[in-house]
Amino acid sequence: MTITKFLKGLAEGEKVVTSAISWIDSESRFQAATQKAWRRMISKIIGWSAKNKFLVLILVAVAVVGSGLVREAYPAGAIPDLSDTQ
Repeated sequence: MTITKFLKGLAEGEKVVTSAISWIDSESRFQAATQKAWRRMISKIIGWSAKNKFLVLILVAVAVVGSGLVREAYPAGAIPDLSDTQ
């Protein structure tokens, strides 16, 4: 076992990871916090969408019309043959 003395970079009382168990524990806590944040964000988006139904409907209509316009402006160059082989 090698012991290294740090002279700079750490303040007194700061903790240093000395084993993989601590790293795994902090990683699992990070993943749990990230999942919680995602759930909270999705919940807020759903809540906002429920309160602003008309605006959501307008945004969806704009997206549908916009995608139709793009499809017309850039037609497919080749359509694959999906029929059965003979």
